[in-house]
Parts: sequence; C-alpha cells; structure tokens
Amino acid sequence: MKDKIIRHTKYYSKEFKKHSLTAIVSAIGFLIALSWRDFIVDLINMIVINLGITEQLYLYKFISAIIITFLGVMGIIFISKIK
Repeated sequence: MKDKIIRHTKYYSKEFKKHSLTAIVSAIGFLIALSWRDFIVDLINMIVINLGITEQLYLYKFISAIIITFLGVMGIIFISKIK
C-alpha cells in the first residue's frame, strides 16, 4: 500500500511539472505573438496608407488575419511532425 502511494505521488509530481512547463512555454509564446502583432499591424497600416486604399482597411485586415492564421496552422503542423 505504501509503495503504491509513493508511485502515485511520483507520477502526479512528474505530471504536474510537465503540465506546468507546458503552461509556462505557452505563456511565453503568447507574449511573443503579442509583440509580433504590433509589428504586423503597423506594417499593414503602412502598406494600406502608402497604397491609398484606406477605405477598405477592414478587408485587408481580414485577409491578413486569414494569411497569418494559415501560416500559424502550417507552423503548428510542422512542429507537431518534428515532435
């Protein structure tokens, strides 16, 4: 009985560390994504203003969101296959 409790304690400790590290890495990834978001938004705004198409700004933001989502999903698939 004591051996079983020790095994379960070690297992849960290992799982807790694994999930904690996953949460920390995810939070860091989220911060990185937020910093890139500012750059991408400014870049798109600059391109739209330079092309003089400010009346269709929401359309271009929608298109850029679709492109970024596609690239992100492809990146996740690539990283998943490596793992």
